[in-house]
Formats: sequence, structure tokens, C-alpha cells
Amino acid sequence: MFKDVVGTDIEVRNDAANNDKQIDAAFESQISVLFRVKKNFEAIHKFADATICQLRYGERFLGCEIDYGTQFFLKDVEDLQGELQHAKESGASDAILESISNNILYTKYRDDDKSITRANIITDLDPLPNRTLEEATELFKSGGIDKRNFIIKSNLINFVRRFERENINIIDFGSNINYAKKIDNINESLKQYADEYIGQPSGVQEGI
Repeated sequence: MFKDVVGTDIEVRNDAANNDKQIDAAFESQISVLFRVKKNFEAIHKFADATICQLRYGERFLGCEIDYGTQFFLKDVEDLQGELQHAKESGASDAILESISNNILYTKYRDDDKSITRANIITDLDPLPNRTLEEATELFKSGGIDKRNFIIKSNLINFVRRFERENINIIDFGSNINYAKKIDNINESLKQYADEYIGQPSGVQEGI
């Protein structure tokens, strides 16, 4: 009965690393329940609004449609962050880590398209988008990432802000060229900033 009402939620609690199909199946179960529920609420909402409008406007009222959409947020940001950490500890693939990271992004900025666009650009500029700074540091120490990319990773937000001070905001920048070229152009500037950073005296550098 419980599963019939809320669907199945197994992706976080399973100790084994989950694959893409397992995650998709779990969400599909939950979403299918929400679709059934939302149709009933749409029907109730439509009846209520139609009744009010008919009483108020009479024959001038032509009809209405109620649609709650198809995108649902099944978990809050805190739950998803816990899921991401669990997936990392379980050795999940980068595809799964990216999927969870995207869910975090779209849940956090669900009503803010501009922030989603900006966050997506910053993610595409990040040399290790699914890794924390601590994880990147360990990779750098083991030779898994070169110094330039590590500096970009550890100073990404500051570098992006500098780029915006020297140009325009990263959303509007390169609006007349294709997206891949836009990212390449911004990346070239970030590499220049990193090279300048490398050239600083060791006492000035931070995070290295």
C-alpha cells in the first residue's frame, strides 16, 4: 500500500553502487504516482475554477484548462547532497554523479532560469565538476590533474568574477556564437589567469 501511494525510493539506501537504470526506475516509480495524483488535483482545480467563472461571467466564460506540468522535485537539496556523497562513496560512475549534481542544481534554482543558466556555464568551465575541492586536491597530489587545471578548479568563482569584470557577465558573453565556442573562449581567459597565478611568488598563492 505504501509503495502504491508514494512509489519506491531505493536509490539512496542501497549500499551497492547504483547504475543509471536503477536510478531511472526508482524515479519513474515515484513520478508515475505523482502523475496519477496530479491528474486528480487538476480535475478538482478545473471544476472549482470553472464553477466560479461560470457563476461570475455566465455565458462569457468559454472554458479553462489546468495543467500542473510534468516536472516534479522529489527531494530537497539536502537529500540530494547526501545522495551525491553516498554515490561517490559507493564508487558510482561519473554519469550518475552528473545526474545527481544536475538534480541538485535544478532543485536549488527551480524558479530561477538565469541562475540555472549561470550555474550550468560555471559547471562546464569546471575541470572537475563532480569533485569537491578536497577531492581535487587529492587528485592533484597524486598527479591526476595538472597544476593549471587545479588552480582553475580551486579559484573558479574568483576567476569567473574577474572575467566578468573585464568583459561582461558569462550569460551574455558570446551570445552571438555557438555555446562550445563561448566556453572555449572563456576557458582561454581562465587559463591565462591560472598562468598568472602560477607566476606569483609562493607566499602570495593560496590554496596550493
